[in-house]
Amino acid sequence: MVKQLLFVMPNLAGGGAERGLILLCNALVKRDYRVTIFCFHDKMAYPGLLDPQVKVVAILSDGKPVGFRIIRVLRALLREARQNDLVIGGLEGWPTVVALVAARLANKPVISWIHCDVIQYSRHWSSLLCVLFRWSFRWVDGNVCLSQGGVDSLKSFCRNKVSTIQLIYSFLEDAIVDRRASNEVPIILGCGRLIDSKGFDLLIRAYARLRSEGINSRLVLMGEGLDRAKLAALVSNLGVEDSVSMPGFDAEIDKYYSHADLFVHPSRMEGFPRVVLEAMRQGLPVVATDCPSGPGELLEGGYCGELVSCDDVEALVSAMRNMLLHPTLRRMYADRGRRRSEDFTPEKILPEWEALVKYYCN
Repeated sequence: MVKQLLFVMPNLAGGGAERGLILLCNALVKRDYRVTIFCFHDKMAYPGLLDPQVKVVAILSDGKPVGFRIIRVLRALLREARQNDLVIGGLEGWPTVVALVAARLANKPVISWIHCDVIQYSRHWSSLLCVLFRWSFRWVDGNVCLSQGGVDSLKSFCRNKVSTIQLIYSFLEDAIVDRRASNEVPIILGCGRLIDSKGFDLLIRAYARLRSEGINSRLVLMGEGLDRAKLAALVSNLGVEDSVSMPGFDAEIDKYYSHADLFVHPSRMEGFPRVVLEAMRQGLPVVATDCPSGPGELLEGGYCGELVSCDDVEALVSAMRNMLLHPTLRRMYADRGRRRSEDFTPEKILPEWEALVKYYCN
């Protein structure tokens, strides 16, 4: 019998979690699962990426907070849950809470899919939300984390009173972009939401230092977010606006990887930094901060890329300088990174999801 899976998400806006979800759903329908994505809102950033066999149900279209409309959302979710074999909270927080409630009412198994370092993110939650989200992690039938750091963080957040936790890494689509020869003026690429936790202010400061030392390069920051104006002002204040571009979000990120010479990920907190893995797959050398979850695992403790301490501009400057001034170092890390990315193929990761579905749906 064909298994039917229901993923619960706030929306399908641009981000690594959303892109990873879409790729997983695409792969599952090709393996004869029936997949539905239930969204609170209808925002969609990857319309051309989603397989048309994946059903999308979006309840709200105004972009405003769910608020008191949560009953409307839950009723619609309950109808969908009754038609599926397994309910999956596609993100930590409210998607997991409502998935748990609907699944229990529908008498269906439910798991959460956690993309972040919960301890780090919980610092931005109120005490009440911490209690609510901790309850949801404990009462779902199982939790899936994207990194070992995420597993450890969840255990700590739930004070070791949590249901089953399984580590399943994200995977990449098969396509590899043909990279052109290195640019005459090296291009540094950063990618992610323009918010404080991603640390792009650190990258801009480090980049300005390199320019002041006479190291010629260009910086491209891909993404959108609440801090765009603040980051643009910092670029202007540091006098590097002539060599920094911020083109916004683009679902076709591969073309930026193919034209860059160095990928820098200065994040203050992570779960599984998908963009780092994508850059490695496309043959880009990587400099990343060693925040508590994600980058260190992907870069194997610094073997596959340069790791620096969080919030350390001096260390970031040094690592970027070394990469830009030594092409052989860039080639070495590019080769190691591409080989490491082979650990994250659909062929290696999807069987773990299939085993998980089989376990909870029997």
